[in-house]
Amino acid sequence: MLDQSQRQPEEPPPDEDELLAMAYADGELGPDEAAAFVTRLRAEPELLRLVAEHRALDVLARQVGLPEPAEIDWSNLREDRTYRGTTLAGWILLVASVAIGAAVASGTLLLDTTVPAPARILAGAGVLGLALLFSSVLRRRLRAIPLDPYRHLQR
Repeated sequence: MLDQSQRQPEEPPPDEDELLAMAYADGELGPDEAAAFVTRLRAEPELLRLVAEHRALDVLARQVGLPEPAEIDWSNLREDRTYRGTTLAGWILLVASVAIGAAVASGTLLLDTTVPAPARILAGAGVLGLALLFSSVLRRRLRAIPLDPYRHLQR
Protein backbone atom coordinates (compact mmCIF):
# COMPACT_ATOMS: atom_id res chain seq x y z
CA MET A 1 0.00 0.00 0.00
CA LEU A 2 1.34 3.42 -0.93
CA ASP A 3 1.55 6.16 1.60
CA GLN A 4 0.85 9.81 0.69
CA SER A 5 4.54 10.59 -0.04
CA GLN A 6 4.75 7.88 -2.75
CA ARG A 7 1.59 8.82 -4.66
CA GLN A 8 1.86 10.49 -8.04
CA PRO A 9 0.40 13.99 -8.15
CA GLU A 10 -3.02 13.99 -9.77
CA GLU A 11 -3.67 15.98 -12.89
CA PRO A 12 -5.93 18.95 -12.43
CA PRO A 13 -9.50 18.32 -13.56
CA PRO A 14 -10.32 19.44 -17.10
CA ASP A 15 -11.59 22.99 -17.46
CA GLU A 16 -14.83 23.94 -19.22
CA ASP A 17 -13.17 24.36 -22.63
CA GLU A 18 -11.53 20.95 -22.46
CA LEU A 19 -14.83 19.33 -21.45
CA LEU A 20 -16.55 21.03 -24.39
CA ALA A 21 -13.77 19.92 -26.75
CA MET A 22 -14.14 16.33 -25.53
CA ALA A 23 -17.93 16.43 -25.93
CA TYR A 24 -17.63 17.94 -29.41
CA ALA A 25 -15.01 15.36 -30.49
CA ASP A 26 -17.27 12.55 -29.24
CA GLY A 27 -20.36 14.00 -30.94
CA GLU A 28 -22.14 14.55 -27.64
CA LEU A 29 -23.16 18.20 -28.13
CA GLY A 30 -26.65 19.11 -29.23
CA PRO A 31 -27.18 20.98 -32.51
CA ASP A 32 -27.28 24.44 -30.90
CA GLU A 33 -24.31 23.77 -28.63
CA ALA A 34 -22.33 22.31 -31.54
CA ALA A 35 -23.07 25.34 -33.74
CA ALA A 36 -21.94 27.72 -31.00
CA PHE A 37 -18.83 25.63 -30.43
CA VAL A 38 -17.97 25.63 -34.15
CA THR A 39 -18.13 29.43 -34.07
CA ARG A 40 -15.62 29.41 -31.22
CA LEU A 41 -13.41 26.89 -33.07
CA ARG A 42 -13.09 29.29 -36.00
CA ALA A 43 -11.86 32.06 -33.69
CA GLU A 44 -9.74 30.09 -31.20
CA PRO A 45 -6.90 27.96 -32.63
CA GLU A 46 -6.08 26.54 -29.18
CA LEU A 47 -9.59 25.11 -28.93
CA LEU A 48 -9.22 23.62 -32.41
CA ARG A 49 -5.98 21.96 -31.27
CA LEU A 50 -7.78 20.47 -28.23
CA VAL A 51 -10.47 18.92 -30.43
CA ALA A 52 -7.81 17.52 -32.77
CA GLU A 53 -5.97 15.97 -29.80
CA HIS A 54 -9.13 14.32 -28.48
CA ARG A 55 -10.03 12.94 -31.91
CA ALA A 56 -6.49 11.61 -32.29
CA LEU A 57 -6.81 9.87 -28.90
CA ASP A 58 -10.01 8.21 -30.08
CA VAL A 59 -8.29 6.96 -33.23
CA LEU A 60 -5.28 5.69 -31.26
CA ALA A 61 -7.56 3.90 -28.78
CA ARG A 62 -9.07 1.91 -31.66
CA GLN A 63 -5.57 0.78 -32.61
CA VAL A 64 -4.93 -1.12 -29.39
CA GLY A 65 -6.55 -4.37 -30.61
CA LEU A 66 -4.77 -7.20 -32.35
CA PRO A 67 -4.15 -6.84 -36.08
CA GLU A 68 -6.78 -8.21 -38.43
CA PRO A 69 -5.75 -10.75 -41.10
CA ALA A 70 -6.25 -8.14 -43.82
CA GLU A 71 -3.86 -5.79 -42.00
CA ILE A 72 -1.21 -8.52 -41.87
CA ASP A 73 -1.70 -9.17 -45.59
CA TRP A 74 -1.37 -5.44 -46.42
CA SER A 75 1.78 -5.27 -44.31
CA ASN A 76 3.29 -8.21 -46.18
CA LEU A 77 2.35 -6.62 -49.50
CA ARG A 78 4.00 -3.31 -48.58
CA GLU A 79 7.22 -5.12 -47.74
CA ASP A 80 7.28 -6.95 -51.10
CA ARG A 81 9.95 -5.42 -53.35
CA THR A 82 8.10 -6.24 -56.56
CA TYR A 83 4.95 -4.50 -55.35
CA ARG A 84 6.86 -1.42 -54.19
CA GLY A 85 8.91 -1.24 -57.39
CA THR A 86 6.00 -1.64 -59.79
CA THR A 87 3.86 0.83 -57.84
CA LEU A 88 6.62 3.43 -57.83
CA ALA A 89 7.38 2.92 -61.51
CA GLY A 90 3.69 3.15 -62.37
CA TRP A 91 3.25 6.45 -60.53
CA ILE A 92 6.41 7.94 -62.04
CA LEU A 93 5.34 6.98 -65.57
CA LEU A 94 1.78 8.24 -65.05
CA VAL A 95 2.82 11.61 -63.60
CA ALA A 96 5.53 12.11 -66.22
CA SER A 97 3.20 11.31 -69.11
CA VAL A 98 0.46 13.60 -67.80
CA ALA A 99 2.92 16.45 -67.18
CA ILE A 100 4.62 16.09 -70.57
CA GLY A 101 1.29 15.67 -72.38
CA ALA A 102 -0.18 18.75 -70.70
CA ALA A 103 2.94 20.79 -71.45
CA VAL A 104 3.01 19.75 -75.11
CA ALA A 105 -0.73 20.28 -75.60
CA SER A 106 -0.82 23.66 -73.91
CA GLY A 107 2.41 24.80 -75.52
CA THR A 108 1.21 23.76 -78.95
CA LEU A 109 -2.10 25.51 -78.48
CA LEU A 110 -0.64 28.68 -76.97
CA LEU A 111 2.14 29.05 -79.55
CA ASP A 112 0.15 28.06 -82.65
CA THR A 113 -0.57 31.28 -84.54
CA THR A 114 -3.31 29.63 -86.59
CA VAL A 115 -5.42 29.32 -83.45
CA PRO A 116 -7.40 32.53 -82.81
CA ALA A 117 -6.07 34.75 -80.02
CA PRO A 118 -9.22 34.48 -77.85
CA ALA A 119 -8.92 30.67 -77.86
CA ARG A 120 -5.26 30.89 -76.86
CA ILE A 121 -6.10 33.38 -74.09
CA LEU A 122 -8.87 31.09 -72.78
CA ALA A 123 -6.54 28.09 -72.87
CA GLY A 124 -3.87 30.03 -70.97
CA ALA A 125 -6.47 31.19 -68.44
CA GLY A 126 -7.61 27.59 -67.99
CA VAL A 127 -4.07 26.38 -67.33
CA LEU A 128 -3.49 29.24 -64.89
CA GLY A 129 -6.82 28.52 -63.18
CA LEU A 130 -5.94 24.85 -62.72
CA ALA A 131 -2.55 25.80 -61.28
CA LEU A 132 -4.19 28.22 -58.82
CA LEU A 133 -6.79 25.64 -57.75
CA PHE A 134 -4.09 23.00 -57.26
CA SER A 135 -1.95 25.34 -55.15
CA SER A 136 -4.98 26.38 -53.08
CA VAL A 137 -5.98 22.79 -52.33
CA LEU A 138 -2.37 21.83 -51.57
CA ARG A 139 -2.04 24.76 -49.14
CA ARG A 140 -5.27 23.79 -47.32
CA ARG A 141 -4.22 20.14 -47.06
CA LEU A 142 -0.79 21.07 -45.68
CA ARG A 143 -2.39 23.37 -43.09
CA ALA A 144 -4.81 20.62 -42.04
CA ILE A 145 -2.15 17.95 -41.44
CA PRO A 146 -1.55 18.86 -37.75
CA LEU A 147 -5.31 18.59 -37.10
CA ASP A 148 -5.78 15.22 -38.84
CA PRO A 149 -6.69 12.58 -36.21
CA TYR A 150 -5.59 9.76 -38.55
CA ARG A 151 -2.01 10.91 -39.18
CA HIS A 152 -0.60 8.56 -36.52
CA LEU A 153 -2.83 5.63 -37.44
CA GLN A 154 -1.03 2.58 -38.73
CA ARG A 155 -2.76 0.00 -40.85
